[in-house]
Amino acid sequence: MLTNWLEHWMLRAYRVDVRALALVRILFVAYLLAFLVRPLTSVADYPDAFFNPPPGLPALFSGWPAYGVMVGLEIVLLALLGSLLIGFQTKWAGRLLSLALLVFFSIWHSLGKIDHVVLVIVFPTIMSWSGWGNRWSVDERKNKAETAEEAWPLALLALVIGFLWATAGYYKLRAGWLATETQAAQANMVVNALLNDRPLRVGESWIVADNAFVWEVVDWATVFFELLFLPAVLMVRAFRIWIIGALAFHLTAQLFMSVDFSLYALMYLPFLAWPAIFRRTSSKSSWLARIPLWSAPLLLLAGVALLLGINIFLVPPTAEVNYWRASLFMGLLLVFALACWLINWIQIRRR
Repeated sequence: MLTNWLEHWMLRAYRVDVRALALVRILFVAYLLAFLVRPLTSVADYPDAFFNPPPGLPALFSGWPAYGVMVGLEIVLLALLGSLLIGFQTKWAGRLLSLALLVFFSIWHSLGKIDHVVLVIVFPTIMSWSGWGNRWSVDERKNKAETAEEAWPLALLALVIGFLWATAGYYKLRAGWLATETQAAQANMVVNALLNDRPLRVGESWIVADNAFVWEVVDWATVFFELLFLPAVLMVRAFRIWIIGALAFHLTAQLFMSVDFSLYALMYLPFLAWPAIFRRTSSKSSWLARIPLWSAPLLLLAGVALLLGINIFLVPPTAEVNYWRASLFMGLLLVFALACWLINWIQIRRR
């Protein structure tokens, strides 16, 4: 019995329509190109005294790599991103992209500031086995795509995401977030605003309000939400609800703390209730059946492309603009996730 359940969970439970996976591939690469990949050569002029690499390949050097090495890495990174975007040799492009991102961020983080990019690095490699290059790709045109998408990579990705959230909850638990005499969430927001130069743009009066009970509820809810993320992985429906909660969590952190986790939110997309979008209902008279299957994902893609275009070409990327861009982006993802879940629930109820 346990073996059958484990086999179902690993090989079938997280199966997603290949068109959804292709959309995730395109959005992921577009976001990296627009916001995350910065000119590596911009650090080449820093003195070697600033070179403080984390453990890894750059630690083998005594100073910044040569300018030509950085240019070469930028060219390789852009070539791999372009290959993944158009779906050319998608499997190997994803795996090599993970390696290139590892080297890229290792050099960039040698300045001392280390961002949360672990999931960003492993994401292309895990997804390279999912079949996300089987649609809307050069591989599909050349009949080099796989015959079917795989579910086990998404189960593995869910396990990684659940582990990352659970470890965050564990350290909050160890740090005393459940202690009733302190309000950790409120303290983090205030310290973030005062010491990290992230001014409070919304909710200032609420954040500084002296309401210990409300803040204690926030502390406890945060810890248990993060700790329960890992066991939620074992139940797909529960995990989808937790993913929606994670999107709301990141949106709240962005609005109140200016902490931009929009790329992480983008990597949650494979776990939305995509069958609600791509599956026709049995009733031909249903309004859902009359909606073209491609309309919802393409509308999302068009909205994100418009947002990216406005941010890149029309609006200077100031701190204020980046704040509202990330807030709007995560807000759109949250609304889309809720819509998918609601439509899926309606379809299940009508069966």
